[in-house]
Amino acid sequence: MNYFLRLDVKRFLVIDRSLYEEVREQTFPESKIDGLLTESDIFRFLSSNSTWMKREPLFQKSLTELKLGQTTPIIVDSQEFAGTAFSILRTQKRTDAAIVDSTGALISILSVSDLKGLNRKNSYVLNLSIENFFKHDKKKSWWEKPSVVELSDSLYETVLQFNCTRRHVVYIVDEKGRPVGEVNQQDVLNKLALL
Repeated sequence: MNYFLRLDVKRFLVIDRSLYEEVREQTFPESKIDGLLTESDIFRFLSSNSTWMKREPLFQKSLTELKLGQTTPIIVDSQEFAGTAFSILRTQKRTDAAIVDSTGALISILSVSDLKGLNRKNSYVLNLSIENFFKHDKKKSWWEKPSVVELSDSLYETVLQFNCTRRHVVYIVDEKGRPVGEVNQQDVLNKLALL
């Protein structure tokens, strides 16, 4: 977990051979790969050990107590071009954006992982509005809602939310459904590193 935070990476290859250092950058193709370890694996592990989380006081604290949910989300209108939205993510060095309707209410989430499967033949979809970009993606339903938590929710509930939804970010919304804050997996890992 500390390697994820210190090196600011999202995944590690697990290899079946000796290394002279604990972690190193992959500089050549690996022939003895045993698996892949991701931040999401940590949340899956924690969720499968919920009894331990219930006993650990840190997990009983609210997001407010832990000062989580204060990050301002990137907010993009659903009628914005998909290519523009991905450019915003790149320049802001973020992985997710809250997609809102004309009233500013949260309706979906755009993630850099939504670029999977993009190639020369279908790159025209970046010139579509985000709404139409999502309609074009048969794997993602437009009505899929992003994950929402409240500042009064415990860290325990938030970890379960990450695991159940397989999302990397959850949002805090106001009474009108507008995104006002976010918590991402790295925010939670930073708190867990204190254990």
